[in-house]
Amino acid sequence: MSAPELLIGVAATKPLQDRIVAALEDDGLTVAFPPAPAGVDIQVMAIDLSQPTSVRALRERLTNHPGPMRVVAVSPACGPLGMRRAVRAGATAVVLEHELGTALVPAVRAVAAGLSAMP
Repeated sequence: MSAPELLIGVAATKPLQDRIVAALEDDGLTVAFPPAPAGVDIQVMAIDLSQPTSVRALRERLTNHPGPMRVVAVSPACGPLGMRRAVRAGATAVVLEHELGTALVPAVRAVAAGLSAMP
């Protein structure tokens, strides 16, 4: 019996959205359109964690979607403080943009298995 199919939402601007979708689809994952419909298992969201922002504002952005959902944050850069804020705000995984091709799919699969993934 095969594992249930994951439905992945993507919230990012082009061309990053195209890179995220290509990486996911190249591994056989299903990407949902529009970005965050009900029923999505994992939401991949572009957010710059290197910018100063409150945990409250970050939480509102990461959890602004219908129903319970796990979030993989994709950030151009992220230090220890940004990583802590992302986790406290509800991100289950963080992937740096320059590691997108090698780290996104393993992070999504880890989150699907109930784990967290951080660089």
